[in-house]
Amino acid sequence: CNINEHRSLVVLFNSSGALCGGTLINQEWVLTAAHCDMPNMQIYLGVHSASVPNDDEQARDPEEKYFCLSSNNDTEWDKDIMLIRLNRSVRNSKHIAPLSLPSSPPSVGSVCRIMGWGAITSPNETYPDVPYCANIKLLRYSLCRVYRRMPAQSRILCAGILQGGKGIC
Repeated sequence: CNINEHRSLVVLFNSSGALCGGTLINQEWVLTAAHCDMPNMQIYLGVHSASVPNDDEQARDPEEKYFCLSSNNDTEWDKDIMLIRLNRSVRNSKHIAPLSLPSSPPSVGSVCRIMGWGAITSPNETYPDVPYCANIKLLRYSLCRVYRRMPAQSRILCAGILQGGKGIC
């Protein structure tokens, strides 16, 4: 990814090295996956390279966390959402700004841009120094039932490349 392409991308990690990505949705809130919850979490904004800091990086702590849990049991991923309220507001900068949301929802077949620091090789996982980006298509949720190991629900946003090879994790 180009450094100017991911101003809303945040990094969540703790002292044990656990790592997840998230999205700054306004000056005080981050959206991420519920399975990314971890003790002693810190949130970093404006990060491009894991090894070379930016002048305008900012760090925040979670003030509050809100989870949307599955109504059936906590092992299902159909509601894998966590909202994090930051302990103080974020300042917009050259490399930090909330995500600009579209005025209408995307339709099946439209191309979406994903990005993150997920593994770039498998099964021996290696991770990139800078976030990777990929274009994927929104799919009908019925396709997720066929191609995923977990049953898909109609409320799940299903996206990807059926041939595989690209994803956020």
